[in-house]
Amino acid sequence: MHYISTRGLAPKVTGAQALLNGIAPDGGLYIPAEPLAPLPPGADFKTTMEALLERFFDDIPSEVRTNAVAQALARFRDPAIVPLKTFGNVSFLELFHGPTYAFKDVALTLLPHLMRYAAQNAGINRVCVLTATSGDTGSAAMRGFADVPGTSVLVFYPKVGTSEIQRRQMVCCPGSNVSACAIEGNFDDAQAAVKAAFADPTLADRARSAGCLLSSANSINIGRLFPQICYYLDCARRLGQPFDVVVPTGNFGNILVDGSGVGDVGSVVLRDRKHLAEDGMIVVCVNLSAEDGAILTGPDIITRGFIYVKESEELMEELREVATEAIERCQRKHIRDWSTIKSAIKNDLSGYLYKTTKRNPMIL
Repeated sequence: MHYISTRGLAPKVTGAQALLNGIAPDGGLYIPAEPLAPLPPGADFKTTMEALLERFFDDIPSEVRTNAVAQALARFRDPAIVPLKTFGNVSFLELFHGPTYAFKDVALTLLPHLMRYAAQNAGINRVCVLTATSGDTGSAAMRGFADVPGTSVLVFYPKVGTSEIQRRQMVCCPGSNVSACAIEGNFDDAQAAVKAAFADPTLADRARSAGCLLSSANSINIGRLFPQICYYLDCARRLGQPFDVVVPTGNFGNILVDGSGVGDVGSVVLRDRKHLAEDGMIVVCVNLSAEDGAILTGPDIITRGFIYVKESEELMEELREVATEAIERCQRKHIRDWSTIKSAIKNDLSGYLYKTTKRNPMIL
């Protein structure tokens, strides 16, 4: 499996390279370069996870993947890893049996072992993982990477707004290679700072000269996203029939399952406690970049889990054309203000989606 950037300006890389890079050199996110056929679930959670890693990280030796899965799953309190409890016609996946009680434990108990191999194979002495968090990603990353040789983790979290239990999980986390830093501001500020660090060539050069590579454990890293598909596959095995998924969170990384090769999932419904989305709503994330006030030649519409439609490939191409026309229209009018350009794109996408689908879209 090879990976390409959503912005199309970075070279194709292997799974191990994408793991290490975290984010593509052009600022885009990595997505599979090849079409994904449905991946049937295995006999149990362990075999399903092993098959999943073989699909997405086939350049990593099988013995490394098997050992990584064994070490990761040994840290869960329930032998089922993610137990499925059914009440009438509704079933619940319990994603809180990992070290920090967060669903992100499923990936972040696994990622350190894959990343360590990838670094060693690339001749890198140390990987420094920079992570922004509102609480759960940070604690899960720190606990997952704690005392893993050849790695270190630095987590940035909001001084105000992080729950006390998550703050204590971070500041009291055992491990000589993990640290947490409170910042003034919110999660978006922390995430922006981490992305700016990855985009800073001077910082990257200084890290390389010290034998260190900067990487990420946020959902921009495919090593964080793809392992989470496993619990949907295992759910499909246990239910034995098509099903819809209701994700009770605002974390879009948790809906990657739609269109990612899981054959038995009928649809993914996002429910956010802030009521950002409703059943059946089309969700589109537009991620644009500007450098020195210049407008890029085209939009970067993230396709990695942000489209809630089955005809996503055809629709995505149409959306790219709509967004590109909006950018070109702004260029013709000599509009340089970035917020105005993004508003124009959002308005055009919203109108087009409602006209073609008769559903109210949410444009991010």
